[in-house]
Amino acid sequence: MNKSNIKSLFGNDYSITILKKVFMTFFNVMITALTIRALGPELRGQYTYNMNMMALIANFLSLGIQYAYSIERKNEKVPLEDLKAKYFAVNIKVLLFYLVIGIFLFAAFYDPTFSMIYLILPFNVIAGQIGNILLIEDIKYHSLIYMLSSCIYFVLTVIVFLFFKVNLTVVMLVNLLVFLFLAVLFLYKLKNKKYLFEIDLKYLGKIIKLGFIPMITAMLKMVNYNFDTIMLKHMGVDLAKIGYYSIAVALAGYIWYIPDIFKDVSFSKSAKEKSCDNICFSMRISNALTIFVILGIVVFGKIFITVMYGKDFINAYAVSLILILGTPAMGIFNIISPVFNVVGLAKFNFNILLKSAVSNIILNLLLIPLMGIEGAALASVVSYSICGVMMTRKFVAHFELSYKDVLLINANDIKRIKNKFKRG
Repeated sequence: MNKSNIKSLFGNDYSITILKKVFMTFFNVMITALTIRALGPELRGQYTYNMNMMALIANFLSLGIQYAYSIERKNEKVPLEDLKAKYFAVNIKVLLFYLVIGIFLFAAFYDPTFSMIYLILPFNVIAGQIGNILLIEDIKYHSLIYMLSSCIYFVLTVIVFLFFKVNLTVVMLVNLLVFLFLAVLFLYKLKNKKYLFEIDLKYLGKIIKLGFIPMITAMLKMVNYNFDTIMLKHMGVDLAKIGYYSIAVALAGYIWYIPDIFKDVSFSKSAKEKSCDNICFSMRISNALTIFVILGIVVFGKIFITVMYGKDFINAYAVSLILILGTPAMGIFNIISPVFNVVGLAKFNFNILLKSAVSNIILNLLLIPLMGIEGAALASVVSYSICGVMMTRKFVAHFELSYKDVLLINANDIKRIKNKFKRG
């Protein structure tokens, strides 16, 4: 590869973000395969429950700080360097506070199946908050660090798989090291001592208030994504079946990497630009690629599951076919919702997700006793579809567009893609 090609690859937001997602998808597939083979269905079910609980708790503990940053930056009332310095100081204090609590909880309430979460959460929270800020300010650095973290995660997983007796504690320890790595490198990039030794509770209250609705909205989104697994366990479904369900969720997650590519870029650009052209372009390309990958899973999914995870998990194929039906709608939501947070429609996001989350919980309560994991998948498809359809309608109306402007790929999009990869 010559210098011109390398410059093109790292020279624009789309190419570097696509490269990041390719890296993360490849390594996550391999990590998931090794972890599943090592843990087996039952421990995999428990691990999935732990990670979903951690995601929900981490979002709540974030206090919405990362969402407040994008809103304040858009308003341009505070000089940018001052704004970054203030948020760096806030995040350092939050990290120290949560770390003290986490260490206390780990020591006082030790449980080999769950307690590692207390130590992971502080770094998980900070990596997410600073990561969101860098997603706006330096998307290339953000992408490179995530690529590097995926490589490290994979190497650590291989070492554990080959040389250790694998259990939940060891697997969670690997997660701790990865989140620690992300938190340290993200904090290093944003470092600024200007407000580090000041305690401004009034300002902290302001940004928590500013980010509260987006934070609760993100929590509702996680209910749509994660709460089905939590409900499956608490409704008495066998952990092995939850392990099968986690495979379906993993396959859906690989599809969601596609809209996530464009979500990252759209979020970054929407915080800086007023035009929605890039967002529409993102949705059209994302939709086309998502449908293509879904067809691939329908045709080759059974072979993929057998090769990657083993014959013990072949029962995951049927539930996967149900769950992936909801991915296009939720992919659209993933791209639009951060934009709505920035342009002042955070309350609309909240209302849609509240309706979707409530429907998800009610349908899970009704369908899990009747259909088990297939019922949970069907409930998710319905709730995803509610989100996608209603968000698309609002987006089209707000920006005065047609549905084909946001849903259907066209010849100009192909030319635009070629131009993006030709430019440095």
